[in-house]
Amino acid sequence: MAEPEKTENRNTHNQLLTHLLSRRSAFAGDLHRPGPDDAQQTAMFTAAVRVPDHGRLAPWRFIVLGEQTRRGLEAWAEGALSVLRPDMPAEKRRRDIGEFSDVPFVTAVVSKAAEHPRIPKHEQELSAAAACLALMLAAESLGFATRWTTGWRAEYPEFRERLNLAPGETIAGLILVGTPRAMPEPRSYPAPADVVTRL
Repeated sequence: MAEPEKTENRNTHNQLLTHLLSRRSAFAGDLHRPGPDDAQQTAMFTAAVRVPDHGRLAPWRFIVLGEQTRRGLEAWAEGALSVLRPDMPAEKRRRDIGEFSDVPFVTAVVSKAAEHPRIPKHEQELSAAAACLALMLAAESLGFATRWTTGWRAEYPEFRERLNLAPGETIAGLILVGTPRAMPEPRSYPAPADVVTRL
């Protein structure tokens, strides 16, 4: 007879694998309230900081964008897009400006990758990417849907300034979390046989 603890661990692992085999990212426009409460956010960030991190550098940090901050960023985006992309179709411009309007939880995952005598910078950047995914998976385990986005904002110096990023810091991802109004239709993925090589 299996020991209770081992059975519980096996069931948890099976649930995780089942989720990974079927997970999908949601569209930003389908993420609505409620979002994660304070305790759920703490759990999400606790999961995110447990990602592989060579040298224990913690080469990432998180900036939660509150509703007031996001409203200010919308107003800024409207002006920025009129200069950056004046020919953008009006409907796409409207979607881009209001991408986060109804999303209840948005956090920027910031990569703090820097030169190090032993640990390559790209490994630190990959750790930040892993933190993005861990944050998403934790949120999804709590019943929410998620989206990882970057887009033009992440590359725009003024946007980084508005988030008070330090010199050398970059945005690994903007993670959107909310209750899904609808999930997107199934899509195709590569077959393992097409992307796996065995040596």
